[in-house]
Amino acid sequence: MPRPTRYVSRSDLGWGASPAGYANPRSGLVIHYDGSDQGLAGRAHSACLAYWRATRDFHVATNGWVDIGYSYAACPHGYVLEGRGLFRIQAAQPGGNSTYYSCTLCGGPDDPVTDAQINAVRELRQWLMEPDSSISGTVRGHRDFVATSCPGERAYAMVRDGTFARPPGTPPPDSPQPEDFLDMADFTWLSSSRTQPLPNGVPVCLLFQDGRDARVTPDDPYATIAFQNRRFSGTLNGRVVAPGPGGALAPVAYRVQLGKVRGAVGADAPPDPLFAGGVYTTTECNVSLDEITRADERLRIYVTALVDGAEWRGGKVTGWVAPA
Repeated sequence: MPRPTRYVSRSDLGWGASPAGYANPRSGLVIHYDGSDQGLAGRAHSACLAYWRATRDFHVATNGWVDIGYSYAACPHGYVLEGRGLFRIQAAQPGGNSTYYSCTLCGGPDDPVTDAQINAVRELRQWLMEPDSSISGTVRGHRDFVATSCPGERAYAMVRDGTFARPPGTPPPDSPQPEDFLDMADFTWLSSSRTQPLPNGVPVCLLFQDGRDARVTPDDPYATIAFQNRRFSGTLNGRVVAPGPGGALAPVAYRVQLGKVRGAVGADAPPDPLFAGGVYTTTECNVSLDEITRADERLRIYVTALVDGAEWRGGKVTGWVAPA
């Protein structure tokens, strides 16, 4: 098969060849998402190109990478956008950056995965299976490599049911959404514009001021999840910033910890206990949270700054619950 029908090359974007090192990925294709909703499906395709250029700028200027992290993207309008491209090491999925190609879907957890986008991924996969690159055809999700919510429940359901691995032009099946297989509606905690200081090295319970869903019953304004005998699955999106060179605020690394508390607990109380599996360090937080609450147990989310002068700036917790 020739390269995808709607293909935007690096030269179309005004970029030269990728400076990333050589690799020969043959194990398959890994699906990603942005982690933040972009709303690109309802906008002109030019917005997708602007998003892709901005993503590269962020990866290079903020993350310090040599190039955009992904091999490719599939936008909601059905275009494949070239990232690092063929035969390049990526900065996308630890443990698979030199053995798999990567493709991000240019959207977040609540953005739709369009039929045109699905077909673009299928065309990309089939093209990469050609003799020159000869990938195996396996499709995986980012979360198959590390603890993360990426590529989101919608896209990951399509990874699991083989939607992306079908031939181009195959009508996509109806993929299950979270509300289809969980017995309670999803919920969102939204933070306000209030900033929250984070002393270096001290776990701080996140404070969320507004937007708590009435169906969720936290006992206080902090990020306390109070379902009884339920499995909580969700995502924390946000960032921590601190003054950088010249005094400008910039994202910095921090640690996220998920812990359980019992009874009436003050905001400054440490989690009891801390779960090692809930510890992550990242400059752009997109952390997958999963734990069961028993009777009288509540989950709390703590953030520990790794530099002086850091502050939590916005973000949200989204999730859903099922029986334990």
